[in-house]
Amino acid sequence: MPKRTGDFDAWMLGELTDPILAASYINAAISEDPNTLKVALGNVAKAHRMKNVAEEVGMARESLYSSLSEAGNPTLTNLNGILKAVGLKIAVIPQSEKLNVQEAPSAGTVDNKPVQHSVKDAIKAPHQLRIK
Repeated sequence: MPKRTGDFDAWMLGELTDPILAASYINAAISEDPNTLKVALGNVAKAHRMKNVAEEVGMARESLYSSLSEAGNPTLTNLNGILKAVGLKIAVIPQSEKLNVQEAPSAGTVDNKPVQHSVKDAIKAPHQLRIK
């Protein structure tokens, strides 16, 4: 009997076009490990088509891939440009003992349910990320 499951990466990239989910995803990645910002932002940029994001930022697509790679080091200007291109922005909040995404100003709830706050949990239980 064939499996009736879809490709998780394709599903995730489809979901990351939603700005609320994308913000929660990036906030969750940062709260678990700040070094994952580039990976999370890269996934959100892929969801919005790297070519389109690169054009809006004013950089070559290859340069965008390079700056969001593990060895990359995007400038603050590029980071702001990428976030703007995908409908997001940087927000500074007071430091708390333990930050979770529900406390972040842009995360909140969807349909009165807390947005998934753990990237690791989201990978284990992707159905909880679906907003529809």
